Order: sequence, then structure tokens, then C-alpha cells
Amino acid sequence: MNAGSGLFRPRPDLFAQRFDGGLVLADPGRRRLLAYNESAGVIWRCMAHGASADAAAEQLAGRYGIAVERARRDVAAILAHWRDVELFVESPTSRPVPQAAQTAEEPAPRRPLRAHCYALAGKVFRIGIADDELGVRVDSGLAPYRCAARDAHAALAVEPLAAGGWRLQVEGAERLRSTDAAEIVGGLYQALLEAVHGRPDWLAILHAAAVTRGALAYVLAGPSGSGKSTLAAALSADGYGYAADDMVPLLASSGHLVPWPLAHSLKSGSWPALADLYPTLDDAPAVELGAKRTKFLRPPDAAWAAEPRPVGALLFPQFDPAATPQAMRLRPLEALQRLLLDRVWLGDVASPAAVTQFLAWLQATPAFAVRYPHVAQARELIDQLI
Repeated sequence: MNAGSGLFRPRPDLFAQRFDGGLVLADPGRRRLLAYNESAGVIWRCMAHGASADAAAEQLAGRYGIAVERARRDVAAILAHWRDVELFVESPTSRPVPQAAQTAEEPAPRRPLRAHCYALAGKVFRIGIADDELGVRVDSGLAPYRCAARDAHAALAVEPLAAGGWRLQVEGAERLRSTDAAEIVGGLYQALLEAVHGRPDWLAILHAAAVTRGALAYVLAGPSGSGKSTLAAALSADGYGYAADDMVPLLASSGHLVPWPLAHSLKSGSWPALADLYPTLDDAPAVELGAKRTKFLRPPDAAWAAEPRPVGALLFPQFDPAATPQAMRLRPLEALQRLLLDRVWLGDVASPAAVTQFLAWLQATPAFAVRYPHVAQARELIDQLI
């Protein structure tokens, strides 16, 4: 494919929005957002209006005062990326990329369900999983909430499919099917979340932890290994309230954070830093999850009764034993790009209004990158920020 041929155009089912000087693309068919800088936005708008790649390069060169050859390389690189992530079609008249049709595929031959009941926020849920690895993954985090109740508020089940992957059922009705284990586990937790809170509409669900102080909530976002769960546990044992770990839901109506205080998920590397704050940590059972040993500590049940709170700040913690403690203010576009490196689910990515609402929430929420070598120093930095 020649980058200068102009034969490729943005898919017509996508919609683009300027945000904080950059470009946000919503892809409803794949339920995702993508965020790019200002120069990528210039190139996208050129291609969307029918310009060739060479014409886009000339506009880029004139706008930023760079050599045309360099601009051509920049255009070719971003076009190759957009083709790789399937944002382009071969001509302006091509139809949108269809979503994969769900078939009436039968489940794989039945295997025994690994079934337990769990009590969350005063409601009992029976969860059965016919897959050993997924069963361990789900039960490990929910084990502190196991109960012996016979009657359940709702029954959820995960079954493998004959052609691969799994399907999630809630009360016997199919909710989701996927070949991605993380998506199935996330769908199960989201079903629990909606059952506990009465199925509200979500502005977004972030892969993050959260704590509270006074009338505000503070979101600690980042990928696995960034230290967010350790920091949330440390803060909640030292004057902050505990609101959530792993999944942070935001109400569509207000942007307020809804509590989802499942057990603290603490990997082995964090145990020494938390030992003084959690005297029972040494005696807690450890679970092997992949290559990581993890302990789960149940927070006070009162955390479930907390009211939704507005978010005072979005924090991106990064534990680094060699770092000098520092906090850096992030632009809204930078915060969005960091969120999109990990899992973010929007209430309705197919709706331009919903995406606009989420971006407005992000624009109004202060965001900071916090780098620290010890949780006590992170606490000092965060106290100064809020």
C-alpha cells in the first residue's frame, strides 16, 4: 500500500472529536476510544476530507515548520498505525466494518461448575464457573465474601464454548461471550456491580482503585504493577476511606464515584510495605494467580454503605524505589492517554453525547502523575495535592 495513494479513508462509522488540543476517536463497533496529539488530528482531518497522504504531509510541514520529507515519514507512520488498528477502509464509499455476529454456538461438553455463594452489600450471589483457571481467578478475589446462604439474589454462570472462549449468563440469560478471559471476568464483575447498585447507567468504569477523604473521592489509576492497589490499601489504613480496588464506576448522571469496595488485592511485593499497617496480613492465605502470589484483605463492611462522591482528582501513581518523590500536573489529553493504555469501559461509546460527557468530566477533573519510592512519601505528596 502506498501511503501517498490516498486510497484509504477513515471508516464512516467512527466519529472524531477535538479534545484539549488533540484528537479523540470513538470506535463504536469495538467499544473503544483512541487519543492522539494535535499533529495526528491535522492528518486525520485531511484524510477525512479526501486529501492524499502527500497533501496531508504538505499541510503538516507548513503548520509546524518542518521539512516535507520528515512530514511524509510522520504521515506514513500514523497511517500505518491506523490501518493496523483497523480504522481505515479502502475507499470513501466502503461500508462500516461489521460487528461479529453472535451465533447460536453450543457450549462445550458440560463440566462441573465451581460454584460458591457470596454476600456483597447485603445481597447474595451464586456464581458457577466451569473452567478451573477462571474459577480460581474469580473466587480468589471474592473468597472473603463467601457465605453459606441457600437462597441467592441472582445466579451467574460462566461456561466454555465448543469453538473456544466462554459465555457469561446472568439468571439463565446470555450476557456476554468472548475469547478474552479478562473481558469475561470484567463482565461478571460488572454484572455484580449492576445488581448491587440497581443497574444504573455508567459514565465510565475505570481500571483503578479509589479512596475518599471528606466529601470527595480520589481515583488511583494505572496498569497492573503500578502500585495503585498497594497505595489504596496504605491510604485507607492511615486516615483515608476505602472506596474501590480494580474497578471504579462513575455515574452517568453526575460523574460521582460509586463505592465498589471489594477486598484489597495485594501482591507479594507490597507485603513488606503494608505489614505495619495490616497486622493480620502475615496470617492471610496467599493465592497463586499466574506467576504472582496475592493476598486479599476484606475491608470494613461499612464501606459498602458510603454514598456516591464527586471525584476530587485523578492520580496516576507509579512506585519506583529509585525515584525522587514528585507529583506532576497532567493535561486532560495526557490523562486520557494514560487511561486508554489500560482498561476503560464507557457507558455508551456508540453515542457521541456519552463520549462528550466523559471528556467533559475528564476536562474538569484535576489529574496528576505521582512517582514515589515509598508509600509514606506518596501519602505526603497526595496530602499536598488535595
